[in-house]
Amino acid sequence: MTHRFTVSCALLTLMSVVACGSDSENGGSSGTGGTAPGSTGGDTAASGGDTAASGGDTSTTGGAPGTGGVVQGGGGMDGTGGGGPGPVSICPPGSESLTLEPGDVSAGTPIATPPDLGSDGQHVNLEGPVWIDGALYTSQLAFNGPGRILKYTPGGSLEVFIANSGTNGLAVDGDGTLYAARQTNGSVSTFDIGNPAAPPTVVVDQYEGAYFKSPNDLAIRSDGVLYFSDPDWQEAGNTQSPRQDVERAYWVDLQGTVHPIDSAPGKPNGIILSADESKLYIGGNTVMRFDVAADGSVSNGQPFGTGGSDGFGMDCAGNLYTTSGEHVLVFSPEGTEIKRIQVGSGVTNVAFGGPERKTLYITQMQPPRLYSVELNVPGFPY
Repeated sequence: MTHRFTVSCALLTLMSVVACGSDSENGGSSGTGGTAPGSTGGDTAASGGDTAASGGDTSTTGGAPGTGGVVQGGGGMDGTGGGGPGPVSICPPGSESLTLEPGDVSAGTPIATPPDLGSDGQHVNLEGPVWIDGALYTSQLAFNGPGRILKYTPGGSLEVFIANSGTNGLAVDGDGTLYAARQTNGSVSTFDIGNPAAPPTVVVDQYEGAYFKSPNDLAIRSDGVLYFSDPDWQEAGNTQSPRQDVERAYWVDLQGTVHPIDSAPGKPNGIILSADESKLYIGGNTVMRFDVAADGSVSNGQPFGTGGSDGFGMDCAGNLYTTSGEHVLVFSPEGTEIKRIQVGSGVTNVAFGGPERKTLYITQMQPPRLYSVELNVPGFPY
């Protein structure tokens, strides 16, 4: 069965500005030669000019992308503002040239613990954090249980935001829409943050007439192409049938057609795009890096870094953050380990947040806890 979803921007070339929202008070103005988005989240002109070589000025007529630009979403660094599909304001200009401070660090003590989930307390997990509009959202789930979405506002506590969400990995597009991998119905769905009582909307839930097993993690390209992993970790909680009989990763094109990804790791887990969207990383019992074509298809899978990974993070300098055991390991774009963040057992996932998105939030399972580390390079909101 083919499932389709709406894309509010035309496909732009890689490393271009997403321009679907309106200019903000401090953003660039429309017209030829307008400036790039301002710090509070202004967008470029509606026709969407591409970045120049320095990642700076744009044009309403839309020329070829420069060599030094970085992908931009529609909102500001705090996650506010519109801008169409894709992560919100992935990276500010110039951040691709930053160097992550060397040296291993400790995450210290947790900044928050979730309220008791109740049954199956020994297997409670925090997963899939995402930063949206000044707050962090994360899934809390018990193996084979329904789970829920929690909200953390810095300085506060983890509070129940959506009960019985049945979610694992979370992500956000340029409109600020919350996407979720849902194990309870084998789907990728969206939730309305402005109306958490509203039912979720299914984006995609089947391939060739069978439901997915238990979608685990997801990534959204700036034009709306979707990537997600589908292992069987929480499949026992899936109420739909028939289901896929193979654990796989998938990509969904702009027409809504689902495509399996060949050569994905066994038990595919974390999944994320590089900052320039030219590479796709998929974790599991190992980490693989794939080339991404203009149409969203992936090819040429190659091993990357060392070991496997649960969740992923990506900073604006192109460094990949992997969660494995007690640590968050950081690898350069060349695959060399450059930093290690000591957390504790059962590290599951990471996301960048805070006003400049330089706070790395880290989720942990058994016991479920939330940590944070301040870094000198901003990164992806999920």
